[in-house]
Amino acid sequence: MGYCGPPVFLLVVDTCLDDAELEHLKDSLQQVLQLLPETALVGLITFGTHVMVHELDSTDCARSYVFRGSKEYTPQRVQDLLNIAPPMRGQAPGMGQPGKGRGGGERREGGGEGCLWATGQGWRRRVEESG
Repeated sequence: MGYCGPPVFLLVVDTCLDDAELEHLKDSLQQVLQLLPETALVGLITFGTHVMVHELDSTDCARSYVFRGSKEYTPQRVQDLLNIAPPMRGQAPGMGQPGKGRGGGERREGGGEGCLWATGQGWRRRVEESG
């Protein structure tokens, strides 16, 4: 059997909450992240009026890709906007060793600039700093 890579967790979060609910959500996310292995790759998508794909790495300048909720996007357009490509023919997603991204994040095989994942530790720092 080939290399499977580290576990991947994609968090999808509804942000249409009041302040108290958002604070509970933040606490819950911190608890969940404490349970993840240090080698885990974590991605975050939030949605409310807009859908945001957050680039999670440990650099000082976080980046998010914003998609209007009132507009339809084809899968190809989303791939183009995020600068990601599907796996090459005959290659399963995630095959091969992922390359290192900026700031200790990991880049998925075949991914572009918009496909950066944070390792568990970098993501924990992001959530703690957001409060």
